[in-house]
Amino acid sequence: MLFKRDACYFLIGFFYLIGACASAQDQRIADSLVKIYRADTLKEKAKLELLRNLSFNEVNDLRLSLRYAEELISLSRQSKDDDYLFHGYFQKGNKKRLLGDLEEALDAYFKSAEVSRKANFISREGSAYGAVADIYAPVRAGSDIAFLGGVINYVVNNERWLSDPFFKTWLVNYTNAATIINEDFKDTEDLNGVFSGLVEY
Repeated sequence: MLFKRDACYFLIGFFYLIGACASAQDQRIADSLVKIYRADTLKEKAKLELLRNLSFNEVNDLRLSLRYAEELISLSRQSKDDDYLFHGYFQKGNKKRLLGDLEEALDAYFKSAEVSRKANFISREGSAYGAVADIYAPVRAGSDIAFLGGVINYVVNNERWLSDPFFKTWLVNYTNAATIINEDFKDTEDLNGVFSGLVEY
């Protein structure tokens, strides 16, 4: 059962990584937030949010960003805020990975997944496992489609996929793979832009 859950999270994380390329960091945001941080006037949630933004957007000094993430972890533990605790561990993992310390990055990612699991943040747990997957099998521009094709080929041709009832249940209930196309089906190319079965009123 553990393998099934991890396999699903791996796939969720993989697809998340492809979509995560759309979000970006901005050093200008970090530079403007540093002034607020140094003033030290924010309390509770506002300070946690400030630290989250600083640890995410600081790209020039990774060690400084790591310090923000560790302070975020410390403060979120004190306030028992799982949301910010996840972000702290996740950003710590990101910065450790960029600094080349993959062992500590994996530890931080697994801690962020653990926090997510306990708080029932399903999508964030997938994000954490996706980050772990990125360490073991990094997907870069130009190789993503080939890698995805290989993953799909492996899953579809794997004996476990063919014999384990969990996968069949997942395939039938959560994808459109079980859709059977009628022999009379005609594509848009055959019918001037519409699918067969269009009902005109």
